[in-house]
Amino acid sequence: MVVGMRRTSSVVLLIALGAVTALAADKPLPPELDAPALAPGTARSHLHDVRTLGAVGDGEHPIEDSRAFEAAIRALPRNAEGDIVGGTIAIPMGRYALAAPLELRNCSGVTILGAGRATSELIPTGPAFADRAVVRLVNCKDVTIRDLRIGGSLGAPASAAIESVVEAPRSDKGFPTNLEVRSVTVGSLDAGSDYATHPERVGLRTGIRFSAAPDWDGNNDQSVIDNVTIGGFSEAGIAIDHSQSLLHRISNCRIGGGPVAVRLRGGSFQMSHSILFVSEWDFRFDDPVGTLRGKSSAGYFHTSFVSDTSTESNAGILTTTDWPRGAKPEDGQTGIDVSFRGFGKKGTGKVALDYRSSGHVSFEGSTLNFGAGSSFLVRDPRAHVTLRDSRINGLGRIWLAGRLSSAGNQFVGAAPVVEKPASGLLLQTGDVIDAAGRTDKMRIIDVPPAR
Repeated sequence: MVVGMRRTSSVVLLIALGAVTALAADKPLPPELDAPALAPGTARSHLHDVRTLGAVGDGEHPIEDSRAFEAAIRALPRNAEGDIVGGTIAIPMGRYALAAPLELRNCSGVTILGAGRATSELIPTGPAFADRAVVRLVNCKDVTIRDLRIGGSLGAPASAAIESVVEAPRSDKGFPTNLEVRSVTVGSLDAGSDYATHPERVGLRTGIRFSAAPDWDGNNDQSVIDNVTIGGFSEAGIAIDHSQSLLHRISNCRIGGGPVAVRLRGGSFQMSHSILFVSEWDFRFDDPVGTLRGKSSAGYFHTSFVSDTSTESNAGILTTTDWPRGAKPEDGQTGIDVSFRGFGKKGTGKVALDYRSSGHVSFEGSTLNFGAGSSFLVRDPRAHVTLRDSRINGLGRIWLAGRLSSAGNQFVGAAPVVEKPASGLLLQTGDVIDAAGRTDKMRIIDVPPAR
């Protein structure tokens, strides 16, 4: 038993974030990293401390540290098919250099546990991490990663610190689900503060990523990302990059030092009690991607929710693609739906909302302090935007091709001007201007439909 580690009643498997890709059959370890094979009949146990297996943990010995992690992985219990099914690997206090990415396949019940994110650190080193995840989990279920820090790879940025991938799982194993990432620091907020001018200081493209191999857009869903700090990335803090990656739960997180906090290419999430400070967009919904068993599975099939979350930066709140474009309601493609409740915004660029989809965006019980002259763009005639019981400052203009429902809001200074083509519809009731309770209607200007 490692001092300070807690054991639960369930079997916990702690896979060390090592410097290996040995579990990928087509990517064996280079000889200098390969750990000795287990002797025939050697018992596989449930607890392994990488220090006792030879890890140095001073940040200067990637070969020794990588061998220790590989030895621990090889000692883990497996079933007859070779899947990891139990065991514990503990990462005690130290700075562990990694010489190559780690890839785990077809594993379940896996937990990656350090002694604390201020004391256990994984440091990817060398060109092997270029455009590859530091930790890549393929078809893995019920994995937990907690109490450590994962750095970026300077000079050869990794595609992600942690990536969960779905690809051709065996039918009896199902699709990956229930990844838990808790009390983890990814990258560095300090390094990411100037990523645009000094990209060499950013060692990650994304912090945590969910992806699918071609033709395998199966469920890669229901993760829990809690008490996580993500900083210093060139694309997105959290990237949900395929359509069946659904219902991710993000809470008590800090995401900053990059252009976009959360990016989606399909899928959905629920965020609460988090803080965002990025430079371009808090949330970006791109065209959905996904092919499952030879057929398109691309779409946004669930509403995403943001509650009790604050963002302070010049980034816009939300931008979307125009998906599903020419689809009709009877096609079942209703658009991109996002609900904000108890959302706080301080500062923004000129465009605070660029909503191109045909779905529904709502702000309820929120405080939106925009820069003077900021705007909302509602571009699709089928779109619906709701503003309810919120305090809104600095919103000067709304381009409204769809429908806007505004009720019970307090507009500070003046209500926005609505530029409305013939397709636009404004429903306004009970809004007030300033604390004095002076009522006013938004001024409507008819404009041509082209934009």
